[in-house]
Amino acid sequence: MTITADIRQQVHQRAGCACEFCGVTEESAASELTIDHYQPQAKGGNDNLENLVYSCPKCNNFKSDYWPVDDQPALWNPRVDPATLHFIEAEDGLLYPLTATGRLTVDG
Repeated sequence: MTITADIRQQVHQRAGCACEFCGVTEESAASELTIDHYQPQAKGGNDNLENLVYSCPKCNNFKSDYWPVDDQPALWNPRVDPATLHFIEAEDGLLYPLTATGRLTVDG
Protein backbone atom coordinates (compact mmCIF):
# COMPACT_ATOMS: atom_id res chain seq x y z
CA MET A 1 0.00 0.00 0.00
CA THR A 2 1.47 3.33 -1.01
CA ILE A 3 -1.00 5.70 0.61
CA THR A 4 0.50 9.07 1.45
CA ALA A 5 -0.01 10.76 4.82
CA ASP A 6 -2.13 13.40 3.07
CA ILE A 7 -4.46 10.79 1.52
CA ARG A 8 -4.64 8.93 4.83
CA GLN A 9 -5.71 12.15 6.58
CA GLN A 10 -8.34 12.85 3.89
CA VAL A 11 -9.86 9.37 4.25
CA HIS A 12 -9.82 9.70 8.05
CA GLN A 13 -11.54 13.11 8.01
CA ARG A 14 -14.03 12.15 5.29
CA ALA A 15 -15.17 9.21 7.41
CA GLY A 16 -15.55 11.32 10.54
CA CYS A 17 -13.25 8.96 12.47
CA ALA A 18 -15.74 6.08 12.08
CA CYS A 19 -15.96 2.89 10.06
CA GLU A 20 -17.72 3.68 6.81
CA PHE A 21 -19.30 0.20 6.75
CA CYS A 22 -20.68 -0.24 10.29
CA GLY A 23 -20.21 3.15 11.92
CA VAL A 24 -18.07 2.05 14.88
CA THR A 25 -16.00 4.99 16.05
CA GLU A 26 -12.32 5.13 16.89
CA GLU A 27 -13.35 5.88 20.46
CA SER A 28 -15.40 2.65 20.64
CA ALA A 29 -12.59 0.68 19.00
CA ALA A 30 -10.02 2.35 21.27
CA SER A 31 -7.71 2.98 18.32
CA GLU A 32 -7.48 4.35 14.82
CA LEU A 33 -9.19 2.20 12.21
CA THR A 34 -7.68 0.90 8.99
CA ILE A 35 -7.77 2.13 5.44
CA ASP A 36 -9.14 -0.55 3.14
CA HIS A 37 -9.31 -0.75 -0.63
CA TYR A 38 -12.93 -1.16 -1.71
CA GLN A 39 -11.68 -2.87 -4.87
CA PRO A 40 -8.72 -4.88 -3.58
CA GLN A 41 -5.33 -4.18 -5.12
CA ALA A 42 -5.05 -7.89 -5.90
CA LYS A 43 -8.19 -7.51 -8.03
CA GLY A 44 -7.07 -4.37 -9.88
CA GLY A 45 -7.87 -1.72 -7.27
CA ASN A 46 -5.71 1.35 -6.80
CA ASP A 47 -4.79 3.84 -4.09
CA ASN A 48 -7.06 6.59 -5.42
CA LEU A 49 -9.11 8.36 -2.76
CA GLU A 50 -12.35 7.11 -4.34
CA ASN A 51 -11.28 3.47 -3.79
CA LEU A 52 -10.30 3.89 -0.14
CA VAL A 53 -12.66 3.22 2.76
CA TYR A 54 -12.04 3.83 6.47
CA SER A 55 -12.82 0.51 8.10
CA CYS A 56 -12.79 -1.16 11.48
CA PRO A 57 -10.75 -4.38 11.69
CA LYS A 58 -13.89 -6.54 11.83
CA CYS A 59 -15.37 -5.08 8.63
CA ASN A 60 -11.97 -5.11 6.93
CA ASN A 61 -11.50 -8.80 7.77
CA PHE A 62 -15.06 -9.64 6.71
CA LYS A 63 -14.62 -7.90 3.36
CA SER A 64 -11.20 -9.44 2.87
CA ASP A 65 -10.27 -9.35 -0.82
CA TYR A 66 -13.79 -10.03 -2.10
CA TRP A 67 -14.48 -8.68 -5.56
CA PRO A 68 -17.43 -9.89 -7.62
CA VAL A 69 -16.94 -11.90 -10.77
CA ASP A 70 -19.50 -12.51 -13.50
CA ASP A 71 -22.99 -11.99 -12.08
CA GLN A 72 -22.09 -12.05 -8.36
CA PRO A 73 -23.39 -9.10 -6.35
CA ALA A 74 -21.02 -6.44 -5.09
CA LEU A 75 -20.54 -5.66 -1.44
CA TRP A 76 -22.13 -2.40 -0.37
CA ASN A 77 -19.90 0.56 -1.13
CA PRO A 78 -20.55 3.20 1.54
CA ARG A 79 -18.70 5.75 -0.59
CA VAL A 80 -21.27 5.39 -3.40
CA ASP A 81 -24.68 4.21 -2.12
CA PRO A 82 -26.65 5.26 0.95
CA ALA A 83 -27.25 2.42 3.39
CA THR A 84 -31.01 2.90 3.07
CA LEU A 85 -30.81 1.67 -0.51
CA HIS A 86 -29.65 -1.77 0.64
CA PHE A 87 -30.76 -2.16 4.29
CA ILE A 88 -33.49 -1.49 6.80
CA GLU A 89 -32.34 -1.03 10.38
CA ALA A 90 -34.70 -2.54 12.94
CA GLU A 91 -35.33 -0.94 16.32
CA ASP A 92 -32.91 -3.44 17.89
CA GLY A 93 -30.13 -2.25 15.55
CA LEU A 94 -30.09 -5.33 13.30
CA LEU A 95 -29.84 -4.74 9.57
CA TYR A 96 -32.18 -6.48 7.16
CA PRO A 97 -31.20 -6.61 3.50
CA LEU A 98 -33.34 -5.11 0.75
CA THR A 99 -31.12 -6.05 -2.19
CA ALA A 100 -28.70 -8.78 -3.25
CA THR A 101 -25.87 -6.39 -2.34
CA GLY A 102 -27.44 -5.86 1.09
CA ARG A 103 -27.86 -9.60 1.59
CA LEU A 104 -24.22 -10.32 0.68
CA THR A 105 -23.01 -7.51 2.92
CA VAL A 106 -25.10 -8.58 5.92
CA ASP A 107 -24.93 -12.36 5.57
CA GLY A 108 -21.56 -12.77 3.92
